[in-house]
Amino acid sequence: MEAKQYRRLSIALASVMVLGHTSVFAESLQEQKNQKIREQQSIQGQMDSTQGKINEVQGQVASVRSEIAVLDGKISQAAYELQQLNNEIALIQEQIEITKRELEQEREKLAKKQDQFSKRLRAMYIADDTGYLDVLLSSDNVEDLIGNAKMIREIAKSDQDLIAEINAQIKIIEEKQRQLEEQQALLRAKQQEVAAKKASLEEANRQKNAYMGTLVSDLNAYELQYNQMVEESNALQSEINRIQNSIEEQERLAKEAQRLERERAAREKARQEALKSQSSGQKSKVSPTKATVISDPVVDAPKEPIASASRSGGMVWPVPGHSRVSSPYGYRIHPILKVRKFHSGIDIPAPSGTPIAAADDGVVIASSNMRGYGNCVMVDHGDGKVTVYAHASSRAVQTGQKVVAGQTIAYVGSTGMSTGPHLHFEVRVGGSTTNPLNYL
Repeated sequence: MEAKQYRRLSIALASVMVLGHTSVFAESLQEQKNQKIREQQSIQGQMDSTQGKINEVQGQVASVRSEIAVLDGKISQAAYELQQLNNEIALIQEQIEITKRELEQEREKLAKKQDQFSKRLRAMYIADDTGYLDVLLSSDNVEDLIGNAKMIREIAKSDQDLIAEINAQIKIIEEKQRQLEEQQALLRAKQQEVAAKKASLEEANRQKNAYMGTLVSDLNAYELQYNQMVEESNALQSEINRIQNSIEEQERLAKEAQRLERERAAREKARQEALKSQSSGQKSKVSPTKATVISDPVVDAPKEPIASASRSGGMVWPVPGHSRVSSPYGYRIHPILKVRKFHSGIDIPAPSGTPIAAADDGVVIASSNMRGYGNCVMVDHGDGKVTVYAHASSRAVQTGQKVVAGQTIAYVGSTGMSTGPHLHFEVRVGGSTTNPLNYL
C-alpha cells in the first residue's frame, strides 16, 4: 500500500514539476518576445527617423525640381528673346545693306557733281577766263554789258547751287555713316547682353542639376537604408511570431497537462470512492491530506482571463461614446506628409483625456513612447492577435500587465505624428495589419 501511495505522490509531484517548468519556460519565451518587440520598436524609431529624412529630401527634390523648371522657363524665354534679337539683328543688317547702297548712290551723285564742276573750271581755264571783272570790262556797249552781267549772275548762282548741293550730299553721307555706326554699336551691345544672360542661366541650371543629382543620390541611400530596416523589422516580426507560436504551444501543453492531471485526480477520486463503498475498513487507507496535495496544482494554477459575454466573441469599441471614424483603414493622403501613404489602422477622434478601453482580454506587451506613434500601448490577445493604441496623452498600464475587455489602458491625446487628439487603433494578426472594423 505504501508503494502505491508513493507512486501516486510521484505522479502528482511530476505533474507539478511539468506545470512549473512549462510556466517558467513560457515566462522565458514571453521575455524573449518582449525583448524582440523592444528591438523592433527601436528599429521602427529608426525607420521613422529615416522616413523623415526621406520626406525631407523628397521635399527638397520637389523644390529643386520646381526651381529647375523655373530656370528652364527662363532659358526658354531667353532663347525666345535671342531669336527675336536675331530677327532684329537680321533686320538691322538689312537696313545696313540698304544704307550702304544709299551711300554708294550718294557717292556716285557727288562724283558726278564734282566731275561737272571740274569740267566747267577746265573750260573756263582753257578759254583764259580772267574773272567776272574782265568779262564786264570787255563789253563793247551797254547792251553787251547788261548781257554779260546777267550771264555772270547765272554762272554765280549755278556755282552756288552746285556747292550747296555738294555740301548737302556730304551731310547726307555723314548722317548715313553715323546711323550705320550706331546700328553696328547697338548690334554688338545686344549680342553681348544676350550672351551674358544665356551663360548665366546655363550656369544656374548646371548648378541646380548638380544639386539635384546629390539629392537623388542621398534619397536613394536613405531609401536603401529604410528598405534594409524594413527587412530587419520583418525578420524581427517573424522571430516574434515564432516565439508567440512557442508560447502558445507551451500554453497548450500546460493546459493539456492540467487536463491530464484533472483526469488523473478524477480517476483517483473515483477509485478511492469505489474502495470506500466496498469496505468501511479500508477507508483509512486513503489519505485526504495526500489527495489535497495532488489537486493543489489545479486549484492554484493562474486562470485565463475570460471575455465579456455581452460581446458575442467580438471586440469592444476602444473609445466608448465616440463612434466616428475620421480616417479609415487603407491608402490615403497623409495629413502631415501630404503624400499617398498606407494607413495601417483607423482614427477615432475624441477630446484629449478621453479614456481608451482595451478591445479584448489580453496581456500588455508594450507600453512606451514610440516616436511617430507617440504614447502607445500594445496588447497581445493570443492566437497571434495584437491590438495597438497610439497617440495617447498618457498610459494607464505597464508591460506584462493583464487586462480585460473594456478596462481603461490609456487616454486620448495627440502625441507623436498627429494633427489633433484622436486614437489610432490597429489590429494585427500574425504581425500583419488588418481592417479593425472587421473585429469591432
